[in-house]
Amino acid sequence: MAYVVFAILAAMVLAWFISRSSDLASLDAGEIRSVQIVLTPRRGDPPPPAVTTSDPAAISSLVEAIRVAETQEDHKCMSKGAIEFVPSSGPALRLEFLPGHNDGWYEVRFQEKACRMPRAPFVDAMRNLGVDVPLECF
Repeated sequence: MAYVVFAILAAMVLAWFISRSSDLASLDAGEIRSVQIVLTPRRGDPPPPAVTTSDPAAISSLVEAIRVAETQEDHKCMSKGAIEFVPSSGPALRLEFLPGHNDGWYEVRFQEKACRMPRAPFVDAMRNLGVDVPLECF
């Protein structure tokens, strides 16, 4: 009987862990040919120009910041922009990003999932690309 209870608890813990991880962990900077970033303009402002890079170091920095993202509950705040990873082969991966409500995290949405990651590495990686991301929901 104790083994059955242990097996059920272990399965529940495993299911919880799997549900908390995201497919972003498998993102491989070496497979990405370029990245394009588009900011969403504030109401009434003209759209800022898109930023595109194929610099491996910049791509790697951004990927490393995003790979650690874990799923969370989504909320109604609008995304502030989008990142499109263009691989050497296969379809592009598009993420939307937003600052969220916690100063320690930045958020991305993809494949109908909401995920969060530590804010500082993401903001630094985006600034290295010349993109100043919003730090507050507006």
